[in-house]
Amino acid sequence: TDWIPWLERRAGPGVRSWCAPEPGEQVVLACPYGDPGQALVLGSLYQDRFPAPADSRLRQRTEYADGSIVEYDQETGTLNVHVGSGKVTVTCASAQVIASESIVLDTPSIKATGNLDVTGAISAGKDISTPAEIKAGAIGLKAHTHTAQGPTAPTTPAQA
Repeated sequence: TDWIPWLERRAGPGVRSWCAPEPGEQVVLACPYGDPGQALVLGSLYQDRFPAPADSRLRQRTEYADGSIVEYDQETGTLNVHVGSGKVTVTCASAQVIASESIVLDTPSIKATGNLDVTGAISAGKDISTPAEIKAGAIGLKAHTHTAQGPTAPTTPAQA
């Protein structure tokens, strides 16, 4: 058949969504006056080949053919986003993540391309390395000096 329009969740000037029916998807059609030429897709129906992706009224879940999943569980208050082999990009002027307990970044590598300002303590389970100078106050690790006080006397504290 020719392209058949479908009902969409939002289609206005402020918010528009797009989720087109796919070939093989079972849909319900409305045919005004019995005329298939005026058909409109009212929605989709689950079928044996494509069953419902969740079984709880408190869970909203969207599954994609590439294995990606977006799921919100109202019972636990958990939002899960799983992107199999793709990537996630968030583009905005400013971002803030507020977690009352913790944030875990589980990845082999993290790269911050701008300045990093940490207002709390830092602990590291492995070595920290840099080719740049490390400073504590005005005293640099590489450039600081000590004054010798004799062959067996301790040196003075580090000087800038």
